[in-house]
Amino acid sequence: DELLGRHVSVLNAMGEKRALDVFNDVVREMKVHGSWKGQVQNIKADGSMFWCQVHVSDFEHYKYGNVWVAVQGDITERKKAEEALRALKDDLELRVEQRTAELTEAFKRLKSSEEWLNEAQQVAQIGSWSLDLKTNHLEWSDENYRIFGIDQEKCSASYEEFLEIVHPDDREFVSKAYTDSVKNRTLYNIVHRLMMPDGSVKHVNERCQTFFNEDGTPLRSIGTTQDITEQKKADDALKASEERFRSFVVNSPAPMTIVDINSGEIEYLNRKNIEIFGYSHEDVPTIEKWQELVYPDKEYRKAVNKEFAAFINNSDNIGNESATYERSLRCKDGSYKEAEMRFTKFKDKLIVVLNDITEHKQAVNALNEITERLRRISDATFEGIVFTEEGRILDTNKQFASMFGYEQFELIGKDGIQLVAPEDRDLVRRNIVENHEETYEHLALRKDGSVINVEVRGRALQHQGRTIRVTVIRDITEQIKLQAETMRASQLASLGEIQIHLRSTGREEGEAQAHLEELASQLETALGKYVFSNSGQSLEEVVGSGLQQQGAT
Repeated sequence: DELLGRHVSVLNAMGEKRALDVFNDVVREMKVHGSWKGQVQNIKADGSMFWCQVHVSDFEHYKYGNVWVAVQGDITERKKAEEALRALKDDLELRVEQRTAELTEAFKRLKSSEEWLNEAQQVAQIGSWSLDLKTNHLEWSDENYRIFGIDQEKCSASYEEFLEIVHPDDREFVSKAYTDSVKNRTLYNIVHRLMMPDGSVKHVNERCQTFFNEDGTPLRSIGTTQDITEQKKADDALKASEERFRSFVVNSPAPMTIVDINSGEIEYLNRKNIEIFGYSHEDVPTIEKWQELVYPDKEYRKAVNKEFAAFINNSDNIGNESATYERSLRCKDGSYKEAEMRFTKFKDKLIVVLNDITEHKQAVNALNEITERLRRISDATFEGIVFTEEGRILDTNKQFASMFGYEQFELIGKDGIQLVAPEDRDLVRRNIVENHEETYEHLALRKDGSVINVEVRGRALQHQGRTIRVTVIRDITEQIKLQAETMRASQLASLGEIQIHLRSTGREEGEAQAHLEELASQLETALGKYVFSNSGQSLEEVVGSGLQQQGAT
């Protein structure tokens, strides 16, 4: 009820375009194509915003004329997932580019001086260390001290102190990994945690190589420590995002397919895809096999593939929610379903989202058929039919418009009371207010100003919380004229009989004339002038005409 009568743009949130501008874009598209599909950011009554996939179509409504029907689906979660993936992807790529640039620059400086080495280590967050296995003396670079959070001016590094900073749950693992690498003469390369003095946890990647003398005695281990805390967070976020994406794909209410662009292999079909179309991954291992099954006719498949290739190769159609590709697909059980497809590329993958629009199309076709049927019935009736709301005309049939001398479009929005003759407007208003449903008559005004007699019957109907009055009108002008002429002829005949009677009783002509005028006055009082107004004569004139005709006789 809060939305009825309001402009549809109040539902749209302010984005790059004003809500009214978005609405005007839709209007232009509707005028050209008769439909519009796209994504719109809407706003709820509580002020929160959400995204919808919208499909707008128009049709001729038997009550309201040309109206729009908008089917909207909430895609907020999907948009969030896509935006999160996109942001994460962009962030990771940016980090890799930044880190690569930093490492490249650091490598150049490394060759110049020790100062450049420290700077490079700090930029790359990679510290270096050297452990003399004979003296157990451990040396750290400046960056290694920073990574471990130790003030090198107050404390010198030692292997024991190093183990103290290692996370308690990882100490045994770290000690054993290093001992085994020395014992087995293998590279030391592990990821473990550090427990910092402030209670925070860091993740580091340690690598080292141990050098031996000729008799196999270990001499020195030289290694690096890289702070990968941020990378670990990013990896964890990516894994969580991938898991959310996988969960979204698996549990999506829309059928989804993931295709390898290079090989054409179908890597994944979600449950909804299998449920709706019936094909398992074993049935359709490649996109080519899928097309063979869903488009069984070879020539039709060839034409569709050509059209599909053109659609996919148009970059404007990829990732564009308003760019859809519709086709009738054959299911495994032999039935056909109408599907709407959208495509998104992610690296070398093509993500295909299908929407089963079979029932929607059937509903639209059925609604169009019903609307057309009602329109034909309305136009076939002899009476005029008009739909009004609070006195304003919403729609009419052709007969109503013709009866009043208008084109149908001229009547839409017009105040219906303006079609009623002034002397009868109070009567009509009262009947509307009282919801009068019985047949009654009144005078009506045509477009050219002429007056007609009409017989009307109306009824108020409730539709989606609105009160719509449906009125059936019949032009009875000719009927009224015929009745008037019939009564006039009858009265003339009666007056003739009265004159003959008066003469037979011996009354003089003057006396008879006076007696007839008295009778005319009594008739006029009893019947009123209404009947005679249509002939343009008063009752006295009718009486006089009758006397002249009788005298001539």
